[in-house]
Amino acid sequence: MMCAVTPEEFYAHVLTKADADGRLPLPAQAGWEIFPFEPGTLIVKPLDPPVLPEPPRNGENGKPCWRCENPDSGVVWSDERWVLTRMSQPPGIPFMAMLMPTAHLDLEDLDERHAA
Repeated sequence: MMCAVTPEEFYAHVLTKADADGRLPLPAQAGWEIFPFEPGTLIVKPLDPPVLPEPPRNGENGKPCWRCENPDSGVVWSDERWVLTRMSQPPGIPFMAMLMPTAHLDLEDLDERHAA
């Protein structure tokens, strides 16, 4: 059974895996021959400490949501619950897509209808 940790405890734990500049190592996938980037040119951002409370995200507390304001932009497929969008400028690969609920939900907030 796992015990819950605070954001500060999690951050401190993750920092034990980081280098002196607070950067985590590249994942093993960066060494795969099919990885689309040259590993030597990738620089992982230093870790930022947690910010609590978390600032509002797009679509929360009156902050505009780009997807809500541009519902048809880049849409490959959608239904009443989900939208699949393509990136117009994928980062070095031919196609990249993102699946997101049409409602502003986090994964843990998905009800049975959305999770199905």
